[in-house]
Amino acid sequence: MKMPRHIPSTSYNSDATEDRRVVGPRFSCFVNHPNLFQIFSDMVCVCQNGTIEYLNEAGVNILGAKAVEELIGRHLADFIPDHDAAHTDVFCAALAEKNTSTSFVLRTLDDTDIRVNIRVHHAREIHPEAFVLIAENVNDRLSLSEAARRSEERYSHLVANALDLICVSEANRITYINTAGLKMLGATDETQIIGRPVSAFTQRDYREIIESSLRDLARENTLLPVRLKRIDGKMIDADVGFFSLDGGDAEQVMIEARDITAHNRAVAALRSSIDTLEHRVEERTRALRDEIAERRRTEERYRQLATHDMLTNLPNRTLLPEKVDDALKQAKRNRLGVAVLFVDLDGFKAINDTYGHDAGDQVLVEVAHRLRGCLRETDTAARMGGDEFVVVLDQLESPDNAVKVAQKILASLSAPFDLDTNKGAIGASIGIALYPEHGRNYDALLTSADNAMYGVKGSGKNGYSFPNTSR
Repeated sequence: MKMPRHIPSTSYNSDATEDRRVVGPRFSCFVNHPNLFQIFSDMVCVCQNGTIEYLNEAGVNILGAKAVEELIGRHLADFIPDHDAAHTDVFCAALAEKNTSTSFVLRTLDDTDIRVNIRVHHAREIHPEAFVLIAENVNDRLSLSEAARRSEERYSHLVANALDLICVSEANRITYINTAGLKMLGATDETQIIGRPVSAFTQRDYREIIESSLRDLARENTLLPVRLKRIDGKMIDADVGFFSLDGGDAEQVMIEARDITAHNRAVAALRSSIDTLEHRVEERTRALRDEIAERRRTEERYRQLATHDMLTNLPNRTLLPEKVDDALKQAKRNRLGVAVLFVDLDGFKAINDTYGHDAGDQVLVEVAHRLRGCLRETDTAARMGGDEFVVVLDQLESPDNAVKVAQKILASLSAPFDLDTNKGAIGASIGIALYPEHGRNYDALLTSADNAMYGVKGSGKNGYSFPNTSR
């Protein structure tokens, strides 16, 4: 913004036509440093005899002009609603005399009124009739304040006229309750409620958890079934929500309650297993303490059931592909082999038919135990179902190691099985598939091992074989 050249000097001449000269040294900053006042967010305006002689950029914006040239030389009264230009100097002098910020209205070029806080200084060092006006635009602030006030009014109206009980507690003392809350608790006046602890309006068995854990309940936005106690001593069932109003500290708690007494009566038959309401409170209290831990335990049980055989506790056919893929990834990194052994029991059906399914289950559990005893910790034994098992040998340095494990399994399974008062004997047909010779993924390796196992079955059972070879 250019500095206007016609700034009045310190000398005074009442002749309005006198040429205006450069300002004196006491106010030379307006000429020598024209950008000094451009950094101000408030309007800075110099007037002489009611005429605008200088205006910074903030002032141009406030008065709705595009350039300072639109405003220089105009009378200040043009921007003051219902003001007589003849009295401008008197007006400015009066404000300067106050020497305080005054709330005021300015009118912009487009006839919009804006609210400002204005302070006026008598700049006699420039000219006896010169004034410096500094104005802060408070229109936006007032608009925001008004919007906040209206929002608060709407919120208060919604809360006050809500159908459910809504109250606010601070330091465990009720500081506010709405009309529905008064009605629900049977109060005729809020003085019967305000200042009392929240626990005073709950059944005795709920008081301990409310008094000791109110802030924790609010932090977690907890919803609880609670029995509330009315002013007249009658009990009502309610779903009660606890919510923090001030973040993590939860000093201020909003409590919302919905009367579910009628609903509870309608479903009382479904709660016949619970003898008393006190017992329900105990169960709910324990659930609050143990909910997270129990959820984790349940998830772990589900994962175990989904991925492991219930009888032998070995990985099942759901988890087996993941085990094989892990072994293959490690084998590729370390440039080692992997062996997949398909183990099918020989003679198991005879034990089942002779001694019954309980004896068969006993044999399967023992087979799982013996298989684990033949393997390293890094190897995997899995049950595919029925009398079929799969063994995964990872980090295999030589095919001979797979042969040794197969021989070890055959020897282990050849030992008699104790079946209460009887002895059982079984064998096994084992197909061996090697990575990468017989397959590079789970499906290929399992198919190769399965085919090799059937080769053993066809050649007399109780042995082991690689694909297309027999031993």
